[in-house]
Amino acid sequence: MGREELVRLLFVEELVAGPVREHFLRSPPVDTADLKRTALRFLAADKLANSSDAHRPSVMTVERATGSSGLKSFQRATAVTCLLDYSYR
Repeated sequence: MGREELVRLLFVEELVAGPVREHFLRSPPVDTADLKRTALRFLAADKLANSSDAHRPSVMTVERATGSSGLKSFQRATAVTCLLDYSYR
């Protein structure tokens, strides 16, 4: 089965989404392995983009910094809060 037949078969069966179709039109797959690899890459990217479990970056805030009479007192007076979102685990 040739490249064009593989791509045409996928379009007829509507197994691939729009971005994958555009990619295959610009660069048809060389063989079945290339077709599968490309389709899986687009599928993984789509799942990551649409995932509600995506990692949210942590936020670091300094609540209060008082005193300058030495490094230790500054460190004791400085409250650092790490707000981490563990929902992605």
